[in-house]
Amino acid sequence: MNASFASETDGRLARFVNAHPWWFVLALLGILEGILVGLGFLGRAFIRFSHVPAQPVRDVLELLLVIVAFLLISRLKWWRQTGFMQGITWKDMPLLLFPIIFMLFIAIPTLFPLIFGPNKVALDQFLSLALFCGLVGLAEESLCRGLILQAFLSKGVLRAIILSALVFGLLHTSNLFAGYSLGFVVGQILLAFGLGLTYAVIRLRTGSIWPVIILHGLYDYAPLVRASKFGIPPIDVWQALLGSGFLFLLYLIYAAIALRPSKLAELRAHYQSKNVDLPPVETVDMQPVDLPAQE
Repeated sequence: MNASFASETDGRLARFVNAHPWWFVLALLGILEGILVGLGFLGRAFIRFSHVPAQPVRDVLELLLVIVAFLLISRLKWWRQTGFMQGITWKDMPLLLFPIIFMLFIAIPTLFPLIFGPNKVALDQFLSLALFCGLVGLAEESLCRGLILQAFLSKGVLRAIILSALVFGLLHTSNLFAGYSLGFVVGQILLAFGLGLTYAVIRLRTGSIWPVIILHGLYDYAPLVRASKFGIPPIDVWQALLGSGFLFLLYLIYAAIALRPSKLAELRAHYQSKNVDLPPVETVDMQPVDLPAQE
């Protein structure tokens, strides 16, 4: 494949995504669900018959998702659009304050007894799960707050935030095939929807994807360390709705405040293209003017 043909192919792909974001997202979801479900079954069979630890298999699965995301971002030439080329500044810190404090509020009481208490977790397990959470944050944010959010921006900023968060929540339905209970998965979907709203707002307001990659990995870390030691407690659907519903409400309030009308107007002016839901700019109907003939 020569360079000109590759460039033409990449251009067609970008135009297709901009014109048909839903088809792109549905195709991407089909690929992701196929990877998650198919390799999930293969991974469990491999672990069962070869007796290798489960964690390296999960690491490989997340690394595969990262590769898929990075290949698509490269083909679309979206490294800048998806926020990988942008850092954050001190003026972004107030926006990150609530997610950071809330993450620490969950992490510190969870991790403290697992570090200093009688049920200590081994150091190699801490490090292994840290690597896994880093891969999860990189994979899921590249896909959801990178590719999917950017694709939906052609539908408008507010729609892109809501739709990308909804897709992020529904992606967790694949955990039903991994053997998790219905209650646990329902709670995950609801919580992921709220987190998706929060992360999408942060991604667009800072212009950078790195804060949400880091927040995502850190947010998952403490619960996964605890689950590695004690397992996942049984939970029914009503418990999931109540517990995750409360957390969803907190994230929804945060997103609404961070996306207040003045900020939403700024984001629309910055991100939305000519085919988005901004009202069209009024133009003056220019009529031809007869100029007097020069003598």
